[in-house]
Amino acid sequence: MTNRKSEPTVAEMEEQRRELDRQIRAKKRAERKAAEEHLLMLRQALGVDLAEAVGADTPELVEALGRVLMEEQMLQQLQRGIAQDARTAQSSQTPSGVAESSDTSTVADDRFTVAGGGLDDRD
Repeated sequence: MTNRKSEPTVAEMEEQRRELDRQIRAKKRAERKAAEEHLLMLRQALGVDLAEAVGADTPELVEALGRVLMEEQMLQQLQRGIAQDARTAQSSQTPSGVAESSDTSTVADDRFTVAGGGLDDRD
C-alpha cells in the first residue's frame, strides 16, 4: 500500500515550480540592480578621483575637466588606453586566473596641466 500523502501531486509540484520561478526572477532582478548600483558607485568614485587628481576643486574646473574629457581626440585616446589595458590584463592573467595590476593613470594632454594645485586650461 502506497502512502499518497508523502508524494506531492503534479499540481503541487507545478505550484512549487512557479514559486521557484518567481524567486529566481526576483533574485535575477535584485542581482542586476545591485550590479547597476555598483557600476554607478564606481563611476562616481572615478569622477571624484579624477577631479582630485587634476586639482579640479571648483565647479568651474570640474566643468572644464568635463569639456576636455568629452573632446573627440581625448575620448579616442582614452578608449585606446582602456582597450590596451584590457588586452594587457587579459594576456597577463596568472595561472590562478587573477590579472596582474597595470597602471593606466598616465593619459597626457599638453593643453592641461596641474598648476598651483588647479586645472590650467590653456585653450
